[in-house]
Amino acid sequence: MLTEIDAAFFKDQGYLNLGRILDDARLSELRAIADAELAKPQARSATSGTCSRPRPAPAARRSSASRA
Repeated sequence: MLTEIDAAFFKDQGYLNLGRILDDARLSELRAIADAELAKPQARSATSGTCSRPRPAPAARRSSASRA
């Protein structure tokens, strides 16, 4: 349960230090899952350094066009 001091700190700083919440075995398991995901081709292409600008949503395109 959070104390009033914890709640005030969170409101001011935006985070709380909850201490250690995972044991070594679970942390190793999650790291292995993350490593496997990052090894997939789509994950590698996302970190290849190329960047494309996302297209605006259809509603945003219409409102931009109506202003021009």
